This record gives sequence, structure tokens and C-alpha cells, in this order.
Amino acid sequence: MIIQPKNTEVAREIVSKILIQGDIRYIDPENEYILADFLLNKGISLEKRKIPKTENDIKSNSKFIRSKVQLIYKLFAKDMLKREGFKEEEIYFERRFLGLRPDVFAEKGNKTILVECCSCKISKIIDFLSEVDEVWVITRGENPYYRDYISEEREWFVFKKGKKWGSEYKKYRKKIIGEIKNIKNTIDTLL
Repeated sequence: MIIQPKNTEVAREIVSKILIQGDIRYIDPENEYILADFLLNKGISLEKRKIPKTENDIKSNSKFIRSKVQLIYKLFAKDMLKREGFKEEEIYFERRFLGLRPDVFAEKGNKTILVECCSCKISKIIDFLSEVDEVWVITRGENPYYRDYISEEREWFVFKKGKKWGSEYKKYRKKIIGEIKNIKNTIDTLL
């Protein structure tokens, strides 16, 4: 199901619900509005997908994941990527990308998908989409530590470049570069 918000405030609430998920470490009002504008202006498209039932055995697969943080979600993402046609050797966990570590990184030919599990830094979506095809977010759901990971409360969202990605991203980059140029260095005042 494609999600197309009607106004800025609704778009900002969607961004917050999907990416912050109540985790105050990730509250970032400026980037909430930036991503909301991308959604409103069709620079980024957002889709909510139905989570299918999966039969992954967590214990047998967990030995391949270095970081046990969000293990259940990472295994779910791996299973979903396999369903999308990725092979075992094309899926990586906590692999460095653009100076960050997405929870799951999958690359097959010229298609790359990154997966963030639970809450994440809002700016990652635009940064990652500048280099990849899709960014998936698997939400935490209710009582994640006591429920089976295929719980219906968890949600799966897919961020992709929208119809107007090029023009929206160009405006975004121009704004960022302008802000960088306006930063004053203390050495500049000494000259």
C-alpha cells in the first residue's frame, strides 16, 4: 500500500512513527520536516508492505550475525530479502556503507537494498537513497521482547526514490551546501 500524506504535519507524524518509534535518542525535528517534504513533493515514495509468515529458526541463523542487537529483526530482514531473490552470500549484517552501518545490506548485480531495524536516524533515509534503490524499515511493534517476531504489530516500510527524486534531491543538496558555506571557522576571525 502506497502512503501519500496530505500535508506537512501528517507527513512529519508518519516519519516520526516509522523512524523514531518513541525512542527519544532519534528525535530530530529538522530532519523530520526535511523527509516529510520529500514525501509530500514525491521526491521519495513510501510503501507499507504486508509482513508474511516466516519460519526462520533464530538459533541456527544467529551465529552468522556479529551484533546480537535487534537479532530477530535482522533475521526477518534476511528472510524477506531471500524472498526478493537475494542469495545468502549477497546479504550482510552491520556492513559499513557511507560511513554508517545499516543493520542489513543486500546487493545483487546493480540492485542494493538497505534495512534498518527498529528506530533509526532520520537523515539515513535520504543519505542512503542517494546511493541505493530501497531502504526498508522494520518497526519494533508492541512488546518486542515478549512476542514472536512475526507479530502483526510489527510493520514493514519501504522507502524508494520517487518520481521527483532528482529535483528534490538537488534542492536538498543546494540547501546543505549553502549551510556549509555559511559556517564560520574561528580562524577566519583572526585574519
